[in-house]
Amino acid sequence: MVLFVGRLDDRTDILPSPERSPEADPEDWLTLHFIDVTEQKNLEIQFAQSQKMQAIGQLAGGVAHDFNNLLTAMIGFCDLLLLRAPPSDPAFADIMQIKQNANRASLSR
Repeated sequence: MVLFVGRLDDRTDILPSPERSPEADPEDWLTLHFIDVTEQKNLEIQFAQSQKMQAIGQLAGGVAHDFNNLLTAMIGFCDLLLLRAPPSDPAFADIMQIKQNANRASLSR
């Protein structure tokens, strides 16, 4: 049971009554309708959370993509350096190590 006490726009007081008065005009009665929105609010919270998670996933995917692009450039430059440097060059082994580590960290193999 819902108890409502208030005032109508025409300043008529609304007081709770345990019984409807038989002599009261039904047009003077006030009908209230309540809707439980608890489930809807919970769904809205879940939807907002899923949007946040999707945004974080997109951000992480973008960072991984950018990092992979940098590694690809490093591998390409290592290939160019290896073409110029003879295997007897002291830097050759270091360049090979850089290339191997970049390939290991790269997402596209």
